[in-house]
Amino acid sequence: MELSDLRPEYGLEYLGLRRLWQVHWNLLTPALYEYAIRRYKGQVAHLGPFVVCMGQHTGRAAKDKYIVDEPETTNDMWWSKVNVKYPEERVDQAKMT
Repeated sequence: MELSDLRPEYGLEYLGLRRLWQVHWNLLTPALYEYAIRRYKGQVAHLGPFVVCMGQHTGRAAKDKYIVDEPETTNDMWWSKVNVKYPEERVDQAKMT
């Protein structure tokens, strides 16, 4: 089975996307594994999970994480430099813009 065999019949032209070199979407799990393994993006661990080594860069910085401070949950959170309060009113303002 080839990756191209798993592609849907329709393209992305209806979204205005043209001349795309290669697009994959809604691939089945075996195709995702094969695609990632062929590109050395990770490996299959014991019993089947796909494992990826992130290296030293593991995503967002801890100081970039904000949690909406809601009355129902404010006392359940461990507020700190890592879990920074974000006022609920500011979320509502952002929705309006």
